[in-house]
Amino acid sequence: MKEKVDQLLKHVQFSLLLCNEALNEILNITQTPNTNEEHDLVNGKPFSFYGVTLQYCFIMEYTKLMEDDLRTEDKNVASLNRLNRAVNELVGSKYDNIFNENRGLLGEIRKSILHEKLLALRNNKFGHSGNHPINSPFKIAGFTGEQIIEMGKHIKIFLKIANNCFGASSATTLGIANDDRTANFIRYHAKYKQYYFKNFIKAEEEGYGLR
Repeated sequence: MKEKVDQLLKHVQFSLLLCNEALNEILNITQTPNTNEEHDLVNGKPFSFYGVTLQYCFIMEYTKLMEDDLRTEDKNVASLNRLNRAVNELVGSKYDNIFNENRGLLGEIRKSILHEKLLALRNNKFGHSGNHPINSPFKIAGFTGEQIIEMGKHIKIFLKIANNCFGASSATTLGIANDDRTANFIRYHAKYKQYYFKNFIKAEEEGYGLR
């Protein structure tokens, strides 16, 4: 049973890290731009497509973490619900309070409008293609600022639940970090573009032409 729990922990950890990384990058490309040049950069190639792929990644990993506990060996292995139950079976009655706390936290998220929207996007647009109003052809709407804030809150709850499980079954705890290198790239590359187009003749002569 311990080996099974350890395997589930790894799947949850990986999905949570990907989910957080995708949200962090969504924040970088939506909250960084302050100048016209920065806005032009994130709304053009490759960032416009990058934003779409980040939505896919976030939604797919978020919904994996929120999957039901199907009690089957090969299904929903990144589910926090499944991990919570498996740890309860491993540890026993002394985990009951944490088990119920985790279930309550996941239940509150499940009732949220954000979860309903992300699940509908997974089921009808990104994971599957359904004849549903949310699956408008040639249109992928970005997340609102309010949704992004709530997504961050949900990830913090996921982390709390995961660490409740980690702490009860091992000496390890999981941490997640945010990375601002994409934000810095946007700022500095926008400045570089301004400089280059003002000095492109000199740049060409010195071998720094765009290809």
